[in-house]
Amino acid sequence: MCIRDRYMGIFIQLTLIIMNKVLLLTLCFLAMTLIVATSTKKTLKKVHRQSHKSGRSGITIKNYSDETISAAVEKDLSSDSDKWYDLQSGEEDTWGRKADTYKIWLYANGNEFQLSLTKSDEEVDIIVYGYKNIEVYNPISWRYL
Repeated sequence: MCIRDRYMGIFIQLTLIIMNKVLLLTLCFLAMTLIVATSTKKTLKKVHRQSHKSGRSGITIKNYSDETISAAVEKDLSSDSDKWYDLQSGEEDTWGRKADTYKIWLYANGNEFQLSLTKSDEEVDIIVYGYKNIEVYNPISWRYL
């Protein structure tokens, strides 16, 4: 057996060992990703169930305009936030609130406007197309202020 054949055999063995290690690491990564995804999904389901048990559901504001808008929703609990949030075009954000009437502040196209929204314990969607150009889905009632 010549030296070249011997080195070729060693090279092939090392290549197979490295390929096995890479395959093993890839499988470990996929397994970890699956575990994280499954636990995240279970946590989200648990949070969603708890929010409905407590009578809280979301007010989701969706920005369908061509520019950044700002939005804020009146506080329900002391732990809630009523600060302004910027939403880029195509983005949305959800504020958890119980069934009640809330003031909502929106800033679009360089103008601020407000609305009063009364909601049940169901989810409410507000789609913003621009200044005082909105659609509201699933409220008990709403009006501009």
